Amino acid sequence: MLRTVKEFILMVMSLGGAIAISPFAIIRFMQQNWIMALVDILMIAGMVIIFAYVYLTRRTHYPSIILALTALSGLSVVTFLKGAEVIYWAYPTMIGLYFILSPHLAVLFGSVTAIVLVLILMGTLELPHFIAILLTLAVNNIFAYIFSRGMNRHSQQLTELTRLDPLTNAGNRRSLDEKLREVTQLLERSHHDAALIFIDIDHFKTINDTYGHAMGDDVLIKLVASLKNRIRKSDYVYRMGGEEFVVLAMCSTENAVRQLAEDLRRLVEHEEYIEGHKVTTSLGVAMYQLNDPVGHWLERADNALYEAKRTGRNKVCFAN
Repeated sequence: MLRTVKEFILMVMSLGGAIAISPFAIIRFMQQNWIMALVDILMIAGMVIIFAYVYLTRRTHYPSIILALTALSGLSVVTFLKGAEVIYWAYPTMIGLYFILSPHLAVLFGSVTAIVLVLILMGTLELPHFIAILLTLAVNNIFAYIFSRGMNRHSQQLTELTRLDPLTNAGNRRSLDEKLREVTQLLERSHHDAALIFIDIDHFKTINDTYGHAMGDDVLIKLVASLKNRIRKSDYVYRMGGEEFVVLAMCSTENAVRQLAEDLRRLVEHEEYIEGHKVTTSLGVAMYQLNDPVGHWLERADNALYEAKRTGRNKVCFAN
């Protein structure tokens, strides 16, 4: 499985940081500058451990925070020991925060570190030099925060677009697959019930042929709106493709799912999507079974849908 961007960034930054610090550790050992060498070794060890942890577990939340604290703590200690001659390392370190943390957390960590550095350097520099460091640290943090917020919003919008059907705003097949992987893991642990309800519009080709594709698209949009109005906030609607949709009903008993599926069928039947033309649906339902692979769960729901269409349409069939 391909690694996420967050995993890749964390591994590159932790391993790259360890490699970058290594020559300084060697030089300080050769110079018998034991305190600085020890600080370097501790930072290298921390970054290597973070790299290994992310590589092996693929978890990123806590490693991101630990990497940020490791880098900022090392920067503060080195500045305390060496003074303003190492302050230039503060700028790339603080910018790096915005690659591994949320903008709000990054600006918090960066601001606290800037205050610590200012307190360390206070009284050791001439006033113009001190003010220049103070202002540039603040500007560096502000600009990085603004840029990061904008990029995060843009990234969220793009992610949302890749997971939604552009016509109906239902989830698409990709988002369904992702959700089902997440849900099945949850169901294995909790032993709660859940169901897939496959919904297919009866004789949809006839609607397109008779009224045109624009009217067909309008029916799809209105159908999704009807489904969303009936299901609960804990349930989800996805478009599988064409005129076929899926409702993922979470934490629902078999009796509750039977009622929901029948309600959805009646709801569509009594809505007037096209004036003078009744639109109906066929539905196939499959309850989740313990240790049931996602593909088999989908297949059982699809087979139930096929049975509903084969035996007369405008009805609900349950999988065995």
